[in-house]
Amino acid sequence: MKIDINSLRIPIAIIDKDGNILNSNFSFDSFFHEKNFFDLVNHSYISMIKSFIENNSTLYFSERKSKKILKSENYFTINIHPISSEEFMIELYPKTKEYLTEININTKLKYLYSLIDFYNNSFTFLFSIQYLSKKELEENFFDLIKNNDFISKISKNEFSSYYFELFNNVYYYELTSNIPLNIVPLVNNSIEVLSKHIENIYNTYSKRNGTNVFEYLEIANNLIVGMFHEINNPLSIVLMKSEMLNNIIDEKYQPYVKSIVENVYRIIEITGLFKSLVKGETSQTKIDLYDVLKDVIKFMRYKAPSNISINFNTTCNPPFYIKGNKQELMIVFSNLIENAIEAIGDRKNGFININVMKLSTFYNVTIEDNGEGIPKENIKRIFEPFFTTKSKHGMGYGLFFVYNICLKHKIEINVESEVNKGTKFILKIPKIKEE
Repeated sequence: MKIDINSLRIPIAIIDKDGNILNSNFSFDSFFHEKNFFDLVNHSYISMIKSFIENNSTLYFSERKSKKILKSENYFTINIHPISSEEFMIELYPKTKEYLTEININTKLKYLYSLIDFYNNSFTFLFSIQYLSKKELEENFFDLIKNNDFISKISKNEFSSYYFELFNNVYYYELTSNIPLNIVPLVNNSIEVLSKHIENIYNTYSKRNGTNVFEYLEIANNLIVGMFHEINNPLSIVLMKSEMLNNIIDEKYQPYVKSIVENVYRIIEITGLFKSLVKGETSQTKIDLYDVLKDVIKFMRYKAPSNISINFNTTCNPPFYIKGNKQELMIVFSNLIENAIEAIGDRKNGFININVMKLSTFYNVTIEDNGEGIPKENIKRIFEPFFTTKSKHGMGYGLFFVYNICLKHKIEINVESEVNKGTKFILKIPKIKEE
C-alpha cells in the first residue's frame, strides 16, 4: 500500500519493523534528520514501541514534561499505526508547551508578520526577473530571505539539512534559533517554493524575449495566494483551540486567550487585504481610487511601527472613479508608503500624510513624510532600475515599477524632497466621468 504523505502538513514518516525510515515528508524532515526511528526514541520506551509494532497494534501517546518519548526539545502527540504487515505510519502533532505565555504569542505574531512581509517583497521581486541576470537574481534572493530574519547562515557547503536549489546550485541554510516551532515548516516551504518559481519564471522569460513584465503577474499571483493558505490553515486551528481553551480555563486567564484570538483575527484581516493586492486581472477597468487607497493604508498601518502615524484626508466625498488596475495601483501606493516608513525609521513623532484633492480633470494624490529626505543629486535617479541609497535593505527596483505602472495608467508622478525634513510624492491621476 502506497501512502502519499508529501501533501500533509504534520510531520509524518513511514517505517519498517526495524524502525528504518522508508519515507518522510517535508515537515518531518524539518524536525528530525535520523535514518532510523528508534534513534529518536528515549531508551526506556524503545521496547514498548517495538512490542506494539511486532503485534501490529496502534500506539497513541501525548508527551508531557514528565513523559518524553522522543529525544527532542519539542513536545508531540504521537500516533503509530500499521498500514501493512511490514510498514507503519508515524504521525506527530506538535504541541504548544505554553498556551498562555504572552512572549510566546508575540514571537509567533512577529514571524507571521515577517512571513507576510516576505510574501509582499517576493511579489515585487518577481517583477524584476526580466531585468536581472542569474547572478543578480541569486544575490537579491539571498538578501530577501536574510532581511526577514529567517536565515542566520547560508552557503554552498553542506552544513545543514535545510537547502534549496537555484540554477543547478544547491544552497544550504540555517534558520534563526528563535523561530517558533509551528512556523518552521512554513518558512522552509516558502523558501523552497519561491526558489523554484524564480527559476521557472526566468526560464520562461528567456524563451519569450520581449514579453512585458506585467504578463508574469499570473504566475506571481498563484505563488503568493498559495502561500497564504499556508498561513490561514494553522490560524483556523489556533482559533478553534482558543475557543475550546476559553471554556475550560480559569477566568483570570481568559484575557490572555482573548488576546490570542484578537491577534489571530488581525492577521487574517491582513492576509485578506494583501490577497486583494495580488489576486486579480491585469486589465484596466473602472475602479474607485478611494477604495484602493483605503485598503492599502489599512494594510500599511499594520506594518508601520508605533512611532509612525499614517493619516488619510480628502477634500471631498468619494467615490473617485478612475480607469485602472486595482492590484497594480495598490503596488504603487504600498511601495511609496513603505519607502516613507523606512525613511522615517526610528524618528519620534513620524508621520505619513496621504491627501486626495478632486480637480476638474484629475485627482491629485500626495504622500508626504517627515523622514530623512532625498539629496538633490539623487532625486532625478530614484526611478532608475537598481538605483538605491539603502545600505541594508532594498534592491532598487521598487520605485522603478512604481514609475512604470504610473506610465501604464497615464499618471504623472513627481517628487519634492529636502534632506532631514521629508519627502512628498505627487500623483496626478486622470478622472473618468462619474455615472
